[in-house]
Amino acid sequence: MKLSLTRALGATAVAGCLVALGLAGASVAAAEPATDAPSTQAPTTVSEADAGPFSYAAATQAGGPTFDRYQGADRFATAADIAGRAYPDGAGTVVVANGLVFPDALSAAPAAALIKAPLLLTAPGSLPSSVADRLVALKPRNVVVVGGVNAVSPAVATQIARITGATVERISGDDRYATSRAIADAFFAETGVYRAFVATGANFPDALSASAAAGVGSTDTTGAPDAVVLVPGQASGVDEATSTLLDSLGVESVAVVGGTASVNDEVIADLDAQFPGGVAVLAGEDRYETSANSAFFAFSDATGESIRTDDSGTVYLASGQNFPDALAIAAVAGAEKSAVLLTPPGCTNYLGAYLIAGLEADRVVTIGGPNAVSDAAAQLDYCPEPAAG
Repeated sequence: MKLSLTRALGATAVAGCLVALGLAGASVAAAEPATDAPSTQAPTTVSEADAGPFSYAAATQAGGPTFDRYQGADRFATAADIAGRAYPDGAGTVVVANGLVFPDALSAAPAAALIKAPLLLTAPGSLPSSVADRLVALKPRNVVVVGGVNAVSPAVATQIARITGATVERISGDDRYATSRAIADAFFAETGVYRAFVATGANFPDALSASAAAGVGSTDTTGAPDAVVLVPGQASGVDEATSTLLDSLGVESVAVVGGTASVNDEVIADLDAQFPGGVAVLAGEDRYETSANSAFFAFSDATGESIRTDDSGTVYLASGQNFPDALAIAAVAGAEKSAVLLTPPGCTNYLGAYLIAGLEADRVVTIGGPNAVSDAAAQLDYCPEPAAG
């Protein structure tokens, strides 16, 4: 089995089409995501023998995990169900974001993971009853609302304060990018950030993968966590505000998630200039390969030569066709060090075989109902592996 990869900015190692490096200074890329134009970077081919820690052999030798499904009547109830399962005894802080649009919650998920807080979703102008009930049950002392008043209205914030008695704080910016920076600054200024996962704020699949991977945190020696920073991926370069933020947080390396139609060469070049030799590009032929590559990257150790051993043993499957379910689970998965894998609705992302086997996962949990991820996909009925070529 041979799989074609793209090596960018001095890539040093890959695993099949599975990225297997977590080390600052290593720059890795696969091909382009589904929405993207063909890459202009020269491809390289890596054989199965070079596959690294997430290998085909491991996938074929693994035993079977147990299965579960977390779901609610809608996206809001699903997030509430996730929060209740993860925090049955309550939570000191809860993060609340708009569940109808994705950007604010994408940046908030790894921040919530950092402080071990559930992420709940709301409609912009009204608090769904399932979310209100969960907020009361969680008994938070603090609630952080992310996004401006158009994302989560003052009326919703007031209702949250009234039903919980909690202190409600809002973190927002003038647009999705400013809000992303504000979230990173508010949550990570004290700890600093080891690796920034940079993704486009224009569409959700690649940023979902970034959010899930960032929450897990790096295996570096500094102890600093990872964060997500959204950028306008087709800009002429990295804007000054983003560059300043990365410096102020003490970022040591960057992982760009998505191919050049998501985050273009100009943005990558500016990042590489700011972090010479410390930029990894994580991408795939489509959103599902990108998701797998991001998970492999996050769950490789700091050398990139072996699989991390601090994972929870759980892998979460979420729909790659819509964003709410993956958003809600990303915060929990990051806090407990579980992998999140985006999957098509009808069959399981075939790269899940590598991920589940490599992590020796003993539990697979599907997020959302059968319309989001079918029963067949939830039971690991894998999609056909694309033909090599």
